[in-house]
Amino acid sequence: MRNQGNRERRSMEAEVEAAKKRCRELIEKIDCLDVATIKSNCKHTLLKLVQSEFSFLSRFPIHLASSQPLSVNLGHLEAIVYILQQPFITAVSRVCKPLPLSLSSKHKTLSAAASLNSIHVHIVCNLNKNPVWVIVSDRNPNYITWHSNNKTKGLKSRIQQVLDAAKSTNTLRPYSIILFFSNGLTIFNHQKLKDELGASKLALEFSDSDFDFAEETEGEWVHVIPGMYKEACVLEIKFDHVVNNVISSEHEVKDSFLNVFPPEHQGENVNPNLGSSNSFSALLSQMKKVESTKMEDFSHDDDFINFDTTALIAIVSGISNGCAEELLNKPEVELRHRFKGNYDFVIAQVKFSLKLCSSH
Repeated sequence: MRNQGNRERRSMEAEVEAAKKRCRELIEKIDCLDVATIKSNCKHTLLKLVQSEFSFLSRFPIHLASSQPLSVNLGHLEAIVYILQQPFITAVSRVCKPLPLSLSSKHKTLSAAASLNSIHVHIVCNLNKNPVWVIVSDRNPNYITWHSNNKTKGLKSRIQQVLDAAKSTNTLRPYSIILFFSNGLTIFNHQKLKDELGASKLALEFSDSDFDFAEETEGEWVHVIPGMYKEACVLEIKFDHVVNNVISSEHEVKDSFLNVFPPEHQGENVNPNLGSSNSFSALLSQMKKVESTKMEDFSHDDDFINFDTTALIAIVSGISNGCAEELLNKPEVELRHRFKGNYDFVIAQVKFSLKLCSSH
């Protein structure tokens, strides 16, 4: 019994040390991520998560551990960093943080995301210059269930919730949802995603391996270790079916500004067109008029919008008000000065908006 206990202890010690080594390697990879691709706060978030894993491993009570596998979140973080290393991933604006939602009252009555103030996606970025949300899973595919049960939320419910949030939000919608299953997916779940949610294989190819190199004293590179993503399944769900809603969003915004004023105020000089050069001032002007109006003067059908930062960027830049092409023609230096760290994000949204218009 004592010998068996010693073997288990040594095995667990080796497993913990291997996991700590993975943490150190992952920190190096995060440090090497291109600052032109990912915001510093996103790198900081990733580093904190990995350092938290390392701290847990350093405190792990090996003498109390059984022969059960060590439970850590490293595989998930490794998959996220692997995605961020791909050359077609740019303008990373959010990683491993809830995405705030801003839903109109109309969508709140229809959407499954209505009870949520935020939705959790693992990466918000541009893929091949299109804005996308990325969901990452490193679970054993045999333990991913399609339907929900008492113990866990099913894959269908999880993805449907994200789709509903993406369709309903008043902020800029993603071009598509990317699903990255690092350990693959069962045939059943793969077919269900395809048939029921319109998923298809991503046209772009991710690198099929993540090589790790070690250097010997002679200076030769050896120990080429094949990566762990050869079985990965990468799917995409595009929002072709919500294009009409996106195109008509400008008219909805104008109508909502007219709606919020009671009849006695609608005779005033209210200009709902926010596409002018002074769009932000126009927006503030309308908001001040609404603020001075008594709540009892509003009807129950009025649509109030709680603008978050992303929505305000869309309005101020003029993307949603017919000014996308004009914005794209401005000098890059001027745009970078105007939007600063949000430059890549804004330009991607401009191009996406123009692409939608040209397809109709």
